[in-house]
Amino acid sequence: MTFAYGRAPCAGSSSNFLPEMCQQSHLGSRADICSNVLTNSERGRWVVIILAVCFWIIWSQWATFFLGLTSWAIISNTGVLYDFFNLYQDGRWWLSAAYINPQTHSLTYPFAYPPSSLPFFGFFALFSFGLAAQLWLAMSIAVFVIALLSLGLLLKSDRRYLFLSISALFFFTSYPLQVELRLGQINLLIGSLTVLSLVSQRLRHRFVSAALLAVGTLMKGPPILFLIYFVVFRRDLRYLVDFLTSMMVILGLSLFVVPIQLYWYWLVNVVPSLFVASGSLTNESITGLISLSGLTYLTPGILLGAVCLYASFAFYVNSDRFKGSKRWPLRADAMFLMNTLALLILGSRVWSQDYVWVILPVALFLSGLIMEEMKLAYFAFVGVAAFLFNFNTYPFFAYFIPQSATVIPMAIIGNLLMIPALIMLYVRPSVILRDRARLARSK
Repeated sequence: MTFAYGRAPCAGSSSNFLPEMCQQSHLGSRADICSNVLTNSERGRWVVIILAVCFWIIWSQWATFFLGLTSWAIISNTGVLYDFFNLYQDGRWWLSAAYINPQTHSLTYPFAYPPSSLPFFGFFALFSFGLAAQLWLAMSIAVFVIALLSLGLLLKSDRRYLFLSISALFFFTSYPLQVELRLGQINLLIGSLTVLSLVSQRLRHRFVSAALLAVGTLMKGPPILFLIYFVVFRRDLRYLVDFLTSMMVILGLSLFVVPIQLYWYWLVNVVPSLFVASGSLTNESITGLISLSGLTYLTPGILLGAVCLYASFAFYVNSDRFKGSKRWPLRADAMFLMNTLALLILGSRVWSQDYVWVILPVALFLSGLIMEEMKLAYFAFVGVAAFLFNFNTYPFFAYFIPQSATVIPMAIIGNLLMIPALIMLYVRPSVILRDRARLARSK
């Protein structure tokens, strides 16, 4: 429809067709249409501005960082890509069958990752470290881009460009991402697999979605928490069956190359320790702060209790009490983001690089906010929280603020701001919408 490209016809036009359309009841009032036209124009400006900022960041900072990271002197340095070197060593440990003590023939497992991840790490251990690091970096970014484009294709065209541009902005300004890539961590890969499971679920490929989530869980355990979104929030027990089936199939296949004794040792000796939060200053989670205060022994119970509380909330907001707003698409996006934040705020070991998990969920939610025309105060509040996920006080601000301020857990602060904002969207949506009648029409 040609009237969607400008506001002049609604203000007064010689066309007889448009005034009739503006008056048709099923399209809403004339003011509503003019408001939507203006919003479309604003969305276009958002995209242009964000992409311009991205180009500015790439030109002035990101290109230097990425070219420096991918130089052979850096990417082949085991002291720089320290975390990937540990995963690389895990793969070599498995390939050499070092888990068997040659004297006692007993098995050991000194790692936190599930044994099912060893063949995956073992593949990279077949190459020299530098080449393996290049493959690792390329794979992580490629899976992220696939998740980004796949999720973008699910959206309508006007929101799609918003989502892609906001994702690019968060990608290129993310301090956690730079730490992630420089250390060679696995979070970008696992987070992208989780987003792909969301894409598959929305395409009604339940088993593919459950299988992707199972793969992520068996590579690194925390993705299992997303069953709260896929099963509890969506009330889909068949998804749980598909997830467990996928887990069993993958575990069964892994037994051809991974001794079952390693799984037993991991379950008995390693898993219990993962519920005890680290008291490190760099642990950016609530349980980490509790452990730092000397109450480490309470963190397993707090973690389990908080997960149950969050699951109860997810179940409650999809009950008959909230039936009227179930068709509001932003609710599902908000819950997926909340699930991501719950994983981070409650984790026993959450470092700054782990916040790469939020890049795509935050972009998805923010693009929805712009489409829904939220009140400026609410959008600003959410924007500040999202900014804190990417914020870094070191090294530039270290010249102007006390040294102690450089260890302020900005990501935790952002998390504690964002979660109440998401809760408000469920319990009092009329308060945050600029046009309260919009919510009434969506019911």
